Amino acid sequence: MQQVLVLMRYAYTNIIAITDHFRDKLGQGGYGSIYKGVLQRGEVHVAVKMLGYSNCNGETFISEVATICKIHHVNVVRLIGFCSENNIRALIYEFMPRGSLDKYIFSSEKSFSWDKLNEIALGIARGLNCLHQGCDMQIVHFDIKPHNILLNSNFVPKVADFGQLSQGDANGISEGVDMHKLENKLCIIGLWCIQMKPQDRPTMREVIEMLEASVDGIQMPPRPFFCDDEGDSSYSAISKLDIIEE
Repeated sequence: MQQVLVLMRYAYTNIIAITDHFRDKLGQGGYGSIYKGVLQRGEVHVAVKMLGYSNCNGETFISEVATICKIHHVNVVRLIGFCSENNIRALIYEFMPRGSLDKYIFSSEKSFSWDKLNEIALGIARGLNCLHQGCDMQIVHFDIKPHNILLNSNFVPKVADFGQLSQGDANGISEGVDMHKLENKLCIIGLWCIQMKPQDRPTMREVIEMLEASVDGIQMPPRPFFCDDEGDSSYSAISKLDIIEE
């Protein structure tokens, strides 16, 4: 039976106690400072985000919180509580013990295999797809980057540090896969996602389909993202990807 988590509203005095007077700062996010906290007599560790100044009033903030708390997805950080008192706004999330993805992919000491990177990329795409299409209101992240992807104890990626709501319409790699082909597939998908024209970029659902497709089932984008319409390039995106195989 799935455990039902009830969203709790906390007073600012509770926030001070949970964070032990903001003793352990985890980092600085796009929307405020983040502190480590403890609930239920030390049994549950949480991350408390103290939001910076916002123009939204208390009712608007609570309305947005009500939307965010409905998101139940393995690849999205779970909101478990909040504080809205005078001009103070805080969000309480589940704690991710492995930290952010950037600590691993930009480190010479910590690294993932290409299989694991593909698994993480797929999880991120699924999380973003949930935000884009799995909510009553469309949630647009605006700042997706490795720093905002958190990892749980099993290195499952979870999209974090999202907070902008806008109105909107509402496993596939075998053990014997060629690592060079897998590297190329991730690079090709990356090229699709950074195309200059928005209409050339895939949706998160299409990214998931590409990540789940066979290694040879991904087409190249029409041109590298750095080539404009007027430029006359003597090389193609495929020639650029060939460098990886040498």
